[in-house]
Amino acid sequence: MSRDYPHEYRPVIRECFYWEEVPEGCLLYEEGDGRLVVLNPSAELVLTYCDGEHSLCEIKSEFGGDERLTSDMIAEALERLIEARVVLGPVG
Repeated sequence: MSRDYPHEYRPVIRECFYWEEVPEGCLLYEEGDGRLVVLNPSAELVLTYCDGEHSLCEIKSEFGGDERLTSDMIAEALERLIEARVVLGPVG
């Protein structure tokens, strides 16, 4: 399921979401159409690094050795965030 991302790709959350933390992760509300996206704690952690400053490699290195969030889990969470239109995908 994992795809290759350009080395220079730095994921960034779309600006139209309001973020609310809940015990099970977080809720994202999309301004305009009222869409709700529910994230588990792992996806929420990944999303905190989707600031346009960190590359996927840098995000993975932040969690280096943390068995709760493996490199594959990070890549899968990012893919799902892109598919849900929460994070902007690479251009091209």
